[in-house]
Amino acid sequence: MKYECLVDAKAIIGEGPVWDERNNCLYWVDIAGCLIHRYDPDTGRNEQCTLAKMVGAIALRQDGSLIAALADCLATVDFASGAVTEIWKAVTEDGNRFNDGKCDPDGRFWAGTMSLTGRQGTGSLYCMDRNLAVHKVLSGISISNGLAWSSDKKYVYYIDSPTKEIWRFDYDPAQAILGNKQTVIRIAPGEGLPDGMTIDRQDRLWVAQWGGSRVCCYDPVNGSKVSEIFFPVEQVSSCAFGGPDLKDLYVTTARNTLSDEALRRQPEAGALYRVRTDASGFISDRFGG
Repeated sequence: MKYECLVDAKAIIGEGPVWDERNNCLYWVDIAGCLIHRYDPDTGRNEQCTLAKMVGAIALRQDGSLIAALADCLATVDFASGAVTEIWKAVTEDGNRFNDGKCDPDGRFWAGTMSLTGRQGTGSLYCMDRNLAVHKVLSGISISNGLAWSSDKKYVYYIDSPTKEIWRFDYDPAQAILGNKQTVIRIAPGEGLPDGMTIDRQDRLWVAQWGGSRVCCYDPVNGSKVSEIFFPVEQVSSCAFGGPDLKDLYVTTARNTLSDEALRRQPEAGALYRVRTDASGFISDRFGG
């Protein structure tokens, strides 16, 4: 599987790719750049929407707008106008910011937090229901990252990056409650930290590995690595399936902690990549509120 560089965006922290099957485009964010990007694979055009706050994650809404986890709140965003409507303020997350997030198959939006100064165990994972009510699902998290739901909706997979593990929880779709936590994958030494994640139609997890220059595919049933894709940059941050047949893996990268020397060796750090795979993903779940 070979990569191609689509947009040499030099994103500070490229993250959160989401495929919009209705409009045949990819949304993705630059967290520290306060940007939402929209890439059109038919034209190669990459548009930007600039926000006043950092944006950790976005997801699609049924009306075509976006739901977003901004620095300190959950909000709706209209990409064309840049209009932001705050829904819920994370008042107990002082010193933290929102990071990764995703919608579940039942139309809820999940997003987690992390410390702005590197403190461990101060973050949380939240869930916003379709009625816009928000509840805390997990606490004591250090860097809340990848989320993925199994095709039968029995499990949710979750990443707290510094643990170098991927956890599986039993998922209750009626109440969005997680239980029976188990570690199903451990990242090997020297392969970076697990970051953003997606799932394919065989229920295999595709995991971006920050500092590891790769995306790895894992079987969560036995914890084995199925395959890996290497990139010419260290900070591989997230991935999502897209394209007409959902076999194109879009991969985001970052450059925020690289030295000047590292940036000289990795001129494409912060780029958006695409890899044609033999796997197929799912249509992005949309927020039902």
